[in-house]
Amino acid sequence: MSTNHKNILLAIYDLAVINITLYIGLFLRFGITIPRQYSERLLSVCAIYSLCYMFSLIAFGMYKRIWRYASIREAVLLGLSILLGATAATTLTLFLDRSLLLPRSVIALQFLMASILIATSRLGMKLGIVNRIRAHFSREIKKTVIVAGAGDAGAMILKEIHKHTELGIRVLGLVDDDKTKLGKEIYGAKVLGTTEDLEDILKAYPVDEVIIAMPTAPGTTVRRIVNACSSQSVKTTILPAIFELVSGDVSISHLRDVEVEDLLRREPVRIANEEIAEYLNHKRVLVTGGAGSIGSEICRQVARFQPDLIAVFDNSENNLYRLELEMKQRYTNVNFIPIIGSIQDQARVDQVFARLRPHVVFHAAAHKHVPMMEFNPCEAVKNNIFGTKIVAEAADKYRVERFVLISTDKAVNPTNVMGATKRAAEMVVQYMNEHSSTRFMAVRFGNVLGSDGSVVPLFKKQIAEGGPVTVTHPEVTRYFMTIPEACQLVLQAGAIGEGGEVLLLDMGEPTKIKDLAEDLIRFSGYEPGRDIEIKYIGLRPGEKLYEELLLDEENTTATRHEKIYIANLAKYDVDKFTRVLAELEKASSEGSDEAVRLMLEELVETYHPAETPAALVATGLDS
Repeated sequence: MSTNHKNILLAIYDLAVINITLYIGLFLRFGITIPRQYSERLLSVCAIYSLCYMFSLIAFGMYKRIWRYASIREAVLLGLSILLGATAATTLTLFLDRSLLLPRSVIALQFLMASILIATSRLGMKLGIVNRIRAHFSREIKKTVIVAGAGDAGAMILKEIHKHTELGIRVLGLVDDDKTKLGKEIYGAKVLGTTEDLEDILKAYPVDEVIIAMPTAPGTTVRRIVNACSSQSVKTTILPAIFELVSGDVSISHLRDVEVEDLLRREPVRIANEEIAEYLNHKRVLVTGGAGSIGSEICRQVARFQPDLIAVFDNSENNLYRLELEMKQRYTNVNFIPIIGSIQDQARVDQVFARLRPHVVFHAAAHKHVPMMEFNPCEAVKNNIFGTKIVAEAADKYRVERFVLISTDKAVNPTNVMGATKRAAEMVVQYMNEHSSTRFMAVRFGNVLGSDGSVVPLFKKQIAEGGPVTVTHPEVTRYFMTIPEACQLVLQAGAIGEGGEVLLLDMGEPTKIKDLAEDLIRFSGYEPGRDIEIKYIGLRPGEKLYEELLLDEENTTATRHEKIYIANLAKYDVDKFTRVLAELEKASSEGSDEAVRLMLEELVETYHPAETPAALVATGLDS
């Protein structure tokens, strides 16, 4: 319907309201039998009131407005036009013929009722009530849902569902673990029970989907909801964890399928934005290995603090290209510079530092695959140790303010080449801190779910192929953290570190890889052991059954952040370190794998290889 047609209908409505309220006013004053002096002149009175009201409404432009976009200004003008119309009608009847003048009670009642009814019609247009009612009764119900979570996020999701009737979603009710909310309603939806009651509710009612709107819920709660839905073959979607909702806004567009990462939810990460902004705001930031999963997320997190520029130094052209497209689309106010190069290329690294003069460096570039580095120890040493040394020396030369090395829990009591090289990289950073004005520090944490080369993408691929899903050992456990959470804590650690520390992130409780595999199989709609087999293939070269975050003899010192600690590492012999480092550089350049392993044992005293070079020969990994 066109705007002109709507305004004509609105004018007809207003005329009807003006006249009907006159009669109702008389009825309320006198009852069914209205005195003849008023009933005989009622038509004349109606004509006068209609003329005065309509003149006033037209004069104030009440039929030229698009009421859907009305504001307080329009409301004030509407009120003034109604008041002027009523005043003009009363005054005109008084001057034309005093016998037309109505009792004061009738005048007041008519004005009050006309004001309410005329204003209500505009409010209805503002809220689109007619369209919503029409859409509600004409909509096609496409799915019935239960919303898990009767807090702010759940209320916002319900509001969105009511607003977007075209989605065809019918809300059966809510579940929430706050028992004080049981039986209460939010936007017309009743809280039916707790999450523990969900399975019984799903058995009792036909439900197509459960929406988990609990962005601060722990992983145990998410797991309970997912398991209840899985048992009844009901789909689950979820609102991301609170640290993923950077803006704080919640909408249906944020809903996604439940991922295994959601089962790891712990308390939301609380970071001191002011501290981080102090060392990142209006600064030049360089991220080595920035096109990888950790490095790219560091770029996204850093972009929130309005740096002058973010430069990414990486040797993966395709990943760097994809990150460049994303950063320039999402963070239009940040100057993003993609740089292709290797951290082993000293001249290239020096050139980049001389050109950019970065204030802050996040060093995430590394070879990280444990079995691959067992097969290629010389390359692990060149990249992880001497690549770190090259970048650290450039940071010192060009007076970088802060240098943050991304390390790993595999550096603790390493049993593999990769872990030993990362511990050696930490030692390089600690050594540099003693001889530089730059604050050098390392941040050590465990595995991140969904990162390149992690078990989750591998398991998903194996499930898609029909199995089996390969797990090294039924008891193997790892510490896990989501990528956004890890990177937020890395930025916080960068603010806490004074220089020379190895900072540890609280990884929570370790997770069995077997449990992870079973969860992914269930998320894919299969039953572990029945539809998809789990096959145990034995630990790979260099792998531990259990990862450690601290050495047994290490103590930790708490920091001002509850999830970040400082490792009090044992002192090492600096003269021995520099001597062996020089020998190790020569051996790695000559490609002597056996000599490199022996020198790593001498350099990193806590390194005890899980397999000897001879055993590696037997497995074909050292031939």
